[in-house]
Amino acid sequence: KDIWRDSWDATPISTGRMIHDLFQAIKDKPWVLPVRNHRSFPEGLWEFTGSGQYLGADGGGGVGYGPAAAVGAALVYREQGKLPVAIMGDGDFQMGSGAIWTAVHYKIPILIVINNNNSWGNDEFHQRNIAKKRRRPIENAWIGQRMSEPATDYAKIVHGYGGWAEGPIENPAELTRAFNNAIVQVEKGNVAVVDVRTAL
Repeated sequence: KDIWRDSWDATPISTGRMIHDLFQAIKDKPWVLPVRNHRSFPEGLWEFTGSGQYLGADGGGGVGYGPAAAVGAALVYREQGKLPVAIMGDGDFQMGSGAIWTAVHYKIPILIVINNNNSWGNDEFHQRNIAKKRRRPIENAWIGQRMSEPATDYAKIVHGYGGWAEGPIENPAELTRAFNNAIVQVEKGNVAVVDVRTAL
């Protein structure tokens, strides 16, 4: 937590604060993490205490993997009485959001947190690296990668599929409340999505 001190109360919200507050909200529940956004998942803020708590990374970082993989895993965890929590980027969610309909239709409870930096972040980071190597302007790396003007309203998308959603959460002080509300929904058997506006 100490390395995130300078950005703890920042907006957009730091991924460290998002991960920390999410773990604090679910740590005493029978949680399992089927999907996490590996590029922006800070190590050391989430405590793994045994095997079977995390399913592993998607091979090759495939965008669009998250929603379907999370819902598929949640189907199995439903029978085990687990509380599945998935963390994915906004691009990943956008490419496979139809999985929310499947979860709602088949009554598969799950909590999905969208790490929403308004960008195809993995590609934007790649564009920055290539720009440096080719001595091109790094400030142009966002072109074709940013998802803004307009920003996507993920809560509306989830509501359209019949799920519960809140966000975008832009104030870090609102994270705990939003996560707790979402957990209540999942424990009732619902699909809950929290959209968190994070820094790139």
